[in-house]
Amino acid sequence: MHSEVLDKEETLTRLFNEAKALQQLKDLDVDVKAQFVWYLCVRTAGFVEYSVQTILSEYFESGLVHPPLGYFVSKNLLAPHRFSLLRVRELIDSFETRQSQIGGEYDLTKLDASIESIRTNRNSIAHGRDANHLTIMALDAYFEDAKKLIRMVYKECNPPHPEDNN
Repeated sequence: MHSEVLDKEETLTRLFNEAKALQQLKDLDVDVKAQFVWYLCVRTAGFVEYSVQTILSEYFESGLVHPPLGYFVSKNLLAPHRFSLLRVRELIDSFETRQSQIGGEYDLTKLDASIESIRTNRNSIAHGRDANHLTIMALDAYFEDAKKLIRMVYKECNPPHPEDNN
């Protein structure tokens, strides 16, 4: 896995642990607690977008796909606001002779719903609307799904070679 992706995941995991501890403080203002959850939502959205874009850009620019086409795909078709696991699977299937393995062990609908919730809440927050319904527990579940999604995309773009089994 890309070291910057792992570093960002580690940082977010630490921040989630701190946010959970903050939620337990009885004398801390409810608005402060909510603001920290909103901050984490924005950071989580950025983590997902950065990670997936990094992994897919490396894949499409690796030479496994015709370079000009790979560049176009990574810069245009995989823009964060257009991202979904189903879209990634369709793109990989259209460029590869092998079938995409995305979704084999996970419920893609649930993962896509979690990513969409992160994105929707982030957009609400960024445009000055409150996300009072967003709890640390819900966001933590979305973050767990985001990590699964990122590992799935990485695994898809870096399949084991048959000679690796020898």
